[in-house]
Amino acid sequence: LGQLVIDIEAGMSVSAAMAKFPRVFPPLYLNVIKVSETTGQLDQGFLQLADYIERDFENRKQIKAALRYPMIFLVTMVLAFVILNIFVIPAFEGIFAKLGNDLPLPTKILIGTSWFFVTFWPLLLGLSVIGIGILKFWVKTETGGLWADRAKLRMPIFGKIVRQSMLARFARTLSMTLHAGVPMLQSLSVVSGALDNKFVEGKVAEMRDKISNGESLVRAAYASGMFTPLVMQMLAVGDETGKIDDMLMQVSDYYERETQYALDAVGASIEPIMVAVMGSMVLMVALGIFLPMWEMSSGSM
Repeated sequence: LGQLVIDIEAGMSVSAAMAKFPRVFPPLYLNVIKVSETTGQLDQGFLQLADYIERDFENRKQIKAALRYPMIFLVTMVLAFVILNIFVIPAFEGIFAKLGNDLPLPTKILIGTSWFFVTFWPLLLGLSVIGIGILKFWVKTETGGLWADRAKLRMPIFGKIVRQSMLARFARTLSMTLHAGVPMLQSLSVVSGALDNKFVEGKVAEMRDKISNGESLVRAAYASGMFTPLVMQMLAVGDETGKIDDMLMQVSDYYERETQYALDAVGASIEPIMVAVMGSMVLMVALGIFLPMWEMSSGSM
């Protein structure tokens, strides 16, 4: 900010001064501010950016909050599984050895799994670290990043939420840039770089190419296959009335509401599923440990 003050006092425009710091001010900000300077509405440009940042932050926070509980649960399950197999089950093997080979099936499964983990845990740990490293490196490549971003949109439960949130961000960003006066093709180029999803960025780039070849926004959006029939009707009305930016903002509001409904539905349904999974794991361990003890007790009596 201090450097911005120096550059502006030296006669540089605000957008040109901001362009010197691309890691702080992405192209989306620069295009909105540049057009706002040209039209003499710099204050409105900053207000639009502020509203965009706040709403985008809220959407991201809601999605992270919805994903946090399942991730914590999954990590806890893995840790509990490892601790049981490495420390708990081996402590009972001496007791189970007294029964010889006549052990219940759940107990045999527990002992076999525990032996495998105790024997091969260094190999499993090494393979896990190498596998994670290779996956991270591959995701950074063009092909890997495209595959990972497409997989995010196709996840069983959360894929729909991520897809709706991504489309809400697309519509809101495109509406803001068009409202600020940025041309359609330039707006689509800016939007494609602000989505953080290579698969959706590719779809937006295809839309831009079709529009540059003479097709309308509605036809290009329909060909992308990303939008619902309701949204397509809203885009058609906006195209006919010349208020495409207003309709895109309504599309954004629509997808944000749908995202919130989906988050609420996931929050209500995922907890009993997790409880059932945890209960099944506890039941398996309990049967494996206590069944042979009950047999020993019955035999001694």
